[in-house]
Amino acid sequence: MKLTLDSIKKPIYLISIGILYLMYFLIFFGLFNINKEYTRLLSSFIQLGICLFLIIRFNPFRKHELREFDGVIIFGSAMFLLANLGITEYIVQFVRNKSSSYITKN
Repeated sequence: MKLTLDSIKKPIYLISIGILYLMYFLIFFGLFNINKEYTRLLSSFIQLGICLFLIIRFNPFRKHELREFDGVIIFGSAMFLLANLGITEYIVQFVRNKSSSYITKN
């Protein structure tokens, strides 16, 4: 089996998306606590990384053809950005409500 750059990209992409979804799952179900300031920073960092990846990979200033896995990358990135926006806002609101209810109890 010949090792090429394309054969390396797919597993790296799938593993990184899996790790990001696992992080959100752990945060969402309270298995992992994170400060709301870090949540916004992490969200911005992830969005910036995805945008830079898409700009570099699919820029209009070079000639390229779309491969089968490119559609998966574009769709997955769009879904992740959409989920990232919703999940981040939910986490910030949840932490804000939880911290305010904790303060009023004490």
